Amino acid sequence: AGDKAVKRDTASRRMDKRGAGFDKYDKNRDGFLNEKELTEYAKGEFGFAVPKDGAAKIMALLAEAKKGVPKAKFHDLKVAVGVMREEEASKDRIKKAQERKKFIEDKKAAYTADVGKVAESIEEVDKEVKKAEEKAVPLKAEEITKLAAADLSQALTSAQEQLTATKDEIESVRKQIKDLDQDLLVELASFVRLECRKLEVKLDLFAPRLAQVNLAYEKGKSHLIRQEQRELEILRSEAAKAVKAFATEKKLSQDDLIKAMDKDGDGSVSKGDFTAFLEGCDGLKLEGSQVDKLYGLLDESNTGAIPQDTLLCFIRVYYRVIQDTVITTEQSIKGSKTVRRLEVDEIVEALEGPVEEEDVKIKRIRASALRDSSEGWITVMGNNDTVFLEEHPPLFRLVAAAPLTKEIEATSEAIKALPIGEPVEVLDWDKKDEAGHSRLRVRTRGGAGGGEERVTGWLAGPAGGEAAILKLEPRTS
Repeated sequence: AGDKAVKRDTASRRMDKRGAGFDKYDKNRDGFLNEKELTEYAKGEFGFAVPKDGAAKIMALLAEAKKGVPKAKFHDLKVAVGVMREEEASKDRIKKAQERKKFIEDKKAAYTADVGKVAESIEEVDKEVKKAEEKAVPLKAEEITKLAAADLSQALTSAQEQLTATKDEIESVRKQIKDLDQDLLVELASFVRLECRKLEVKLDLFAPRLAQVNLAYEKGKSHLIRQEQRELEILRSEAAKAVKAFATEKKLSQDDLIKAMDKDGDGSVSKGDFTAFLEGCDGLKLEGSQVDKLYGLLDESNTGAIPQDTLLCFIRVYYRVIQDTVITTEQSIKGSKTVRRLEVDEIVEALEGPVEEEDVKIKRIRASALRDSSEGWITVMGNNDTVFLEEHPPLFRLVAAAPLTKEIEATSEAIKALPIGEPVEVLDWDKKDEAGHSRLRVRTRGGAGGGEERVTGWLAGPAGGEAAILKLEPRTS
C-alpha cells in the first residue's frame, strides 16, 4: 500500500509540473493552447520556430472544439512538436547536403578547368622541348664537324638559351600543379591528386628528351673547347714560326729577340709592343681578334703584360734527335771538338740558328741538351739531306701519375694530382730544388674558350737515363 501511495504521489507531482508548463503558455487561462500559444511554447521550450503550416497541422490533430489543445493532450503536443522539429531538421539537413553537393560539383568543375589549363601549358612545354631538340641537331656528331668554331659557339649559345627557357617553363608548370594541390576540399582530394599525378607523369616524360639535348650540348661544348684549343695552338704555332724566322733572318739570339720585343726593357711586353712586333714579321697576317686571343694566351695572369719567362717559352725552339749525332764546340765542323754524343729521342733547345755552312751545305744550330745542359753546335740536316733533328714542341704526356706542386720543392703544397696520360707543356727543364732533386716546371694544357683552367706547377723531373724519377713521353696527337 505504501509503494502505491508513493507512485501516486510521484505521478501527481509530474502532472502538476506538466500542468505548470501548460499554464505558463496558456495566456488567456481558458484551459487550451491556441495556435499562437502553441508556437510560443515550441519556441520557448525547444527553441523551435514552428512553421505556419506545421502549427495548423498540430491544431488539426490535437485541438478540441476549435478552442485549441487541452491540457490533457499537453504530452501529445510535446511529442508532436518533437516530431515536427525532427522533420524540419531533416529537411534542413537534406537542403544543406544538396547545397554541399552543388558546391562540390561546382568546385570539381573549377578544378577540372584548372587541370585543363595546366594540360594546355604542358602542350606548350612540348613545343619548347621540340625547339630545344631542333637546337641540338647541329650539335650531333654527324653535324658538329661541319661547323666553324664561331658557328658552333653560336649554336651552343642558342641551345643553352632554349634549354634554360624550357626548364624554366617546366618549373612554372610544376608550380601550377603544386598550386592545384593546395587547400583541397576533403571530398575532392583524391580526384585532384589523381589528376595532378597524371599531369606530373606527362611532365616527367620530357626529362629523357631534355637529357638527350643536354648531352648533345655538353658534347658540343667539349668539341668547341678542343676545336678552339686546336685553332689557338695553330695560331700560336704560326706566330712562333714567324717570330723564329724573324730571329733567324736577323741572326738574333734569344736574348736579342727578347730585347727586340721588350722595347722599354722592363722585363715584360705590352700588348702594343707585341702587336707592333708581330706586324713586322714577314708572312704573318693576323686579324685583331687573333692577336687578342694570342696575347690572352700568353698573358695568363691578365696583367696587361707578358712576363719574360712566358715570352721565352713562346720563342723557344725544341728539337728531337731522330738520328744519332754529336754536340760540337764550334759552328764549323772542321776543327770542332765533340762535347758528347746525342741519343735518339733526346730533346735539345735551340739557342741560335739554324745557320748554313756554305762550304759543306749543312744546317747547324747552337743548342743545349735538356738532359744535362750540355751546350754546343748540332747538325740539323746534312749535305745529303739526312735529317738528324726535327722540331718538336715541348708537349708531353705523363706515363705515371704524379702530384703537381705549387713550388719547386717536392714537399710544397700539391695543387693538382695529374693522372697517367695528362698532357703538359714543359716550361723549365731539370731545375734543382734545395735537396738537389731534379724538377720540371710544367703547365697543364687545360682548355681554350671556357675549358678547364690551365695550371702551372712543378713535377718530379728526369735524373737522366734509366734512373729518371718521372718519365714523360712525347705527344703523338
